[in-house]
Amino acid sequence: MALSESEQLSVKIYSLGRFLIEIDGNPIRFAAKAQREPLELLKALVALGGETAPVEHLTESLWPEAEGDKAQGSLAATLHRVRGLIGNATLRHGDARLTLDPGCCRVDAWAFSCLLQQASRAVRAALALRDWVRRISRDATDQGGEKLVLHAGIASGLVVCDLRDDRDGRYGIAEGG
Repeated sequence: MALSESEQLSVKIYSLGRFLIEIDGNPIRFAAKAQREPLELLKALVALGGETAPVEHLTESLWPEAEGDKAQGSLAATLHRVRGLIGNATLRHGDARLTLDPGCCRVDAWAFSCLLQQASRAVRAALALRDWVRRISRDATDQGGEKLVLHAGIASGLVVCDLRDDRDGRYGIAEGG
């Protein structure tokens, strides 16, 4: 399946579980003998998490027995085959470095990693909010001078901060007077 550079591709690579490549929603089907080297190169690029890889490291990893020009030739042939599978625009190759272009190629493992980073930031923000609430709750009182306890937490993805009256355990915000 040769693809021209002008074609707008929607390439998705699934690596969590079974390794699968889709182009415009259609899985790539391989003949009886799968193209081992292009798949190994793609797997190596996916494993790098979107970082650019020095070509030298890739050739040493994928063709450890090959030396110099032979390794470069193997890489050039494999890159040609990868481009034939998923298109020219999906690879960034320059300055002796190589990566998949995230603008052309969606990788499930990268998306999952991004979600984990976002969740981590949300948890850190919630913990900071909790600490702030604990600091200010020492001084929180209602209109009658009764001590109120502030609580913070995460509910359904929203950061929640509310006041609880320790006298009756009900939640609510004391109205100013």
